[in-house]
Amino acid sequence: MKHDQRLGMMALIRMMLYVACMAVLCGPALAQEASLPERSEVARQLAALERGDQTDPQYQRQRQALDTTLKALDQLASIHQQESDLRGRITNAPAQQRRYQDQLAQIDPTLIPDEDRLAHLSLPQLQQTMSSALEKLKSLQEQLGDVNQRVATAQTLPERAQSAIGRLQRDAQQMRNQLRGEEGSSALPVERTALAVRLQAADAEIALHRTELADSTVLRDLAQQERALLTKQLEAQQHLLSWLQQVIDQQRRDHSRQTIDNINETVAGPLRQDPRVKQVLEHNQSLSDALLKTTDRINSMVGDAIRVRSQLDTAQQVQGNLARQIEAMRGSVLLSRILRQQRQVLPDVDSPRQLTNEIADLRLQQFNVEQSRESLTRLDDYVNQLVASPPLLGDATKENGASDDALRAVLTPLYQSQRDLLDQLDHEYGTLLTALIDVQLNQQLLISTTTDVRNTIEEQLFWVASGRPLGWEWFRTLPGKALDELKDPEWAHMLSTFLITPSPWIFAALPLVVLVTGLSIFRRRIRAALQRLQDEVGKLRQDTQLHTPWAVLLELVLEARGPIALASVGMGLRLAGSSGGVLLGKSLIYVAMSWGYFAWAHRLLVDNGVAVRHFHWPERYVAQLRRWIAALGAVLMPTIFVVRMTQGFDLPLEDQPIALLVLMGCFLAMSFILLRLVWSHVPHVGVKPLRLVLGIIVATIPLLLVGLIIYGYGYTAIRLSTRFVTSLYILGMWVLAEAIIVRGLAVAARRLAYRRLVERRRALHRQQAGDIAGAESAAEVLEEPPLDMDQVNHQSLRLSRLALLSFFLVVLYVVWANLLNVLSYLDSVTVWDVRDGNQTVTHVTVIGLIMALMALPIAITLSRNLPGLLEVTVLSRMRLKAGNAYAITSVLSYTIMGVGIVAALGLLGLSWSKLQWLLTALGVGLGFGLQEIFANFISGLIILFERPIRIGDTITLNDLHGKVTRIRIRATTVMDFDHKEIIIPNKTFVTDRLINWSLSDSVTRVVLTFGVAHGSNLDEARRLMVQAIKEVPMILEEPAPEIFCMDYTPDAFNFEVRVYVNDVAHRLATRDALNRGVDRLFREAGIQIAYRQMDVWLHNKDGDAKLVDQRKAALFNDDKK
Repeated sequence: MKHDQRLGMMALIRMMLYVACMAVLCGPALAQEASLPERSEVARQLAALERGDQTDPQYQRQRQALDTTLKALDQLASIHQQESDLRGRITNAPAQQRRYQDQLAQIDPTLIPDEDRLAHLSLPQLQQTMSSALEKLKSLQEQLGDVNQRVATAQTLPERAQSAIGRLQRDAQQMRNQLRGEEGSSALPVERTALAVRLQAADAEIALHRTELADSTVLRDLAQQERALLTKQLEAQQHLLSWLQQVIDQQRRDHSRQTIDNINETVAGPLRQDPRVKQVLEHNQSLSDALLKTTDRINSMVGDAIRVRSQLDTAQQVQGNLARQIEAMRGSVLLSRILRQQRQVLPDVDSPRQLTNEIADLRLQQFNVEQSRESLTRLDDYVNQLVASPPLLGDATKENGASDDALRAVLTPLYQSQRDLLDQLDHEYGTLLTALIDVQLNQQLLISTTTDVRNTIEEQLFWVASGRPLGWEWFRTLPGKALDELKDPEWAHMLSTFLITPSPWIFAALPLVVLVTGLSIFRRRIRAALQRLQDEVGKLRQDTQLHTPWAVLLELVLEARGPIALASVGMGLRLAGSSGGVLLGKSLIYVAMSWGYFAWAHRLLVDNGVAVRHFHWPERYVAQLRRWIAALGAVLMPTIFVVRMTQGFDLPLEDQPIALLVLMGCFLAMSFILLRLVWSHVPHVGVKPLRLVLGIIVATIPLLLVGLIIYGYGYTAIRLSTRFVTSLYILGMWVLAEAIIVRGLAVAARRLAYRRLVERRRALHRQQAGDIAGAESAAEVLEEPPLDMDQVNHQSLRLSRLALLSFFLVVLYVVWANLLNVLSYLDSVTVWDVRDGNQTVTHVTVIGLIMALMALPIAITLSRNLPGLLEVTVLSRMRLKAGNAYAITSVLSYTIMGVGIVAALGLLGLSWSKLQWLLTALGVGLGFGLQEIFANFISGLIILFERPIRIGDTITLNDLHGKVTRIRIRATTVMDFDHKEIIIPNKTFVTDRLINWSLSDSVTRVVLTFGVAHGSNLDEARRLMVQAIKEVPMILEEPAPEIFCMDYTPDAFNFEVRVYVNDVAHRLATRDALNRGVDRLFREAGIQIAYRQMDVWLHNKDGDAKLVDQRKAALFNDDKK
């Protein structure tokens, strides 16, 4: 009592000192408050203004100033009332705490008030009492929710008060500056009054927050004391409800049994032996049992409903307080501690799937009960019909002298009781169904609420520092802290909790022990089977695609003894240990998995093992991998153990210096080992920039984790480390799966080549004369071709790698999926705003900036690889003309790039409505300087869509003849008949004269002219030309060749031969063959080829002329002479 009086006196003295300080600090403000206008006076002025001239230019300013004054006066009055209530609570706090303590001491949750009186109440009275108790329980839960909210508010009060005081002080200073600046200005008096009232309200609110800040401890202690009292009252009320439920249940049971016993006692004598009576009695007994079971289930569901409702209230309270706590303490270390406590308060909820099945079964049972009740609606007719029917086992009633009236008199009350039981059962089924649906809905809401709250807590814990940054002082005192942690007596208690307690669940680990024993017994046989597989590798007749998977599996089995033994110990601790033993058991199971993984990898990399014999990896490369893989496993196992133990204890990493030191050392070693693993690939695989960069990034992730720990983000580092380790497992499995697939494709290609070679040799021997059997046996003796990876079908390998990549990307997404939710926090962090005039239209967030930076590289990667992949997988299987596939892939490539650029700009807030004017101006400016480039670009689009030329077309452009080999967006490449590549701007194909020999049809006509000397047989010459045409196989029969005698000249008869060939490439060969054939046939037939002839006449001076009848050869000879 004296202690409480002393506390009250200290609170009073503190309040008086605080009031004195406020009087000194806020003296001017109090003087201003004395001169503030009354609210009624301001309201009167506003009403008078409304009745006046509303066309006055000062009307709007005066009206707005008076409205602002009224709101500020109301706010000031509310602040004064809050301050008065706050001072009253602070003054009464000591006395209120004493009352709470007295009430808390008087409550014993295990005692039932008025137990004797309640035990003798009737069933309806007990149900009424239980309803009242449930209402009181709900009221207590609501009160506890309000108190929890006050406790959360009190915990965050210093941060909120500090933030509010800073904001209000800035506003007050700004208003004071405005008042001083408006003394000589044109401000209206009502505007100065409004500003003064607002300033007074800001000063009053500052005083209120300072009062809260000064007495935040008193308010927090009072709320915590009230919460403890309500929590104990809730426990007592729940105990009372449980006891009432038991009493009601017992009374219902007694009533049901008494009813059945009374009915059974009314049936006596020979009628009890009647099968019909016995059937009714048995059915009534089954209904009574079902009624009792239903009652028990209702009682349990009522308890579950109370428990689920209580959990839902707790989750909703945490959800309601969470936003305020995050807003008040954003980014502080205290927020991390509070969030950890809130996460522990959240209940673990079971899935409501079982209730769904139970509800479905109950609806079916309710339907059956309704059918039975309907059959007993007309009870007398039903009994008469039953009496008139013979009994099932002979007419026992007739033999024993029982009459129909006596049987009717017995059956009627029995069926009446059955109908009453059915009515009760139907009512109880309805009650149970309502309770089940209520519990199911509350469970669903509870699951949704707890999931949202957990996601929010995990998101905030990920981004909020869990401790202060580790400075030099912390590292300097680290040895002492580690020694103090080892000397802590809590370690002894913790180790004692790891001991296995007797439990039948420990036998669940025996199958693992039996498995280890079996592996030890059959180890020699497994080795022999593995050696047999190794010997068969490389032998064409024995090696198969399944050899490698079997060898990998056997290697895993050989290395599984130790990990399985450790896992059995972990499972024993987890199933039979205490809370600490469960945690240790889980950690050992994860360590056993890591041990097995790296032991398996080390086994695959032994000398002359799977990596060398099956995958044909260089032995030096394999030795380096084996050494660094073993080192990585030795580092990862303690990392996994410490991480899992730290997660289980749910303590800040900064409070565990030994674990922190181990993690930092392991992360540093892990980074070095991963870097050496990446570097060991270079001498054997070569420098592949993308893989090298990805490998370096993976190797630097442990360094990032160390940096997070140093800066106080230990929880974030722990969360990332678990996913990172799992990702390393997946990457290793990816490499192994790819090697197995490459090996399988190589074996399949080699066996296919071998079968084709054997078939060709057999066919060759069958064609030759001789001993067929000997030839076949000789064909079997072949040299086994070496395993060459270059023989693998590249298309199948590419598709297999793509499928493998897709699968492992999905697996990686599943691993990181629950952690990707925390990235939604970045969507609330605004980097900058894109404004349209004075309105903010777009917020560019951190996640938007990251996605924009990723959009462009992704678009570039897709534009380079997706079109080629589409061509290999889809277009190559379609019957497309030459160049169509290229046009499709080119358009797809540019479309992907365009979409990527637009998406990136959109994520940065630059939508098309803002870019169109910029692009228009840019287009006009560049149109003059880069006119030719844009013309070629547009021409390239025209070529790709209109397709006047395609890849593989033979064209003639001006004096250029050649074949189109490549079409780009700016220029097209043509290879002429001298195999020179000529790059032509696309504009030329659109504007100049272009001949495409194979645009719509590759058939082309070849025209040749032959001259026959005068006096030749023209019909014979025509026949010989037709014969020559038939001898050339490249000439088409349809369209049919044509031969015309076109000219009758002084020198010859000129024939024109028109033939058609299938491709322009056949034109020259056809002309050559046809010319040589006609010449040969004409010479054989003696038909002369005409040539130009000139007659020479000699004239003298007298006018006489003489013809010189000599040939050109003769004249030439005479001239020579």
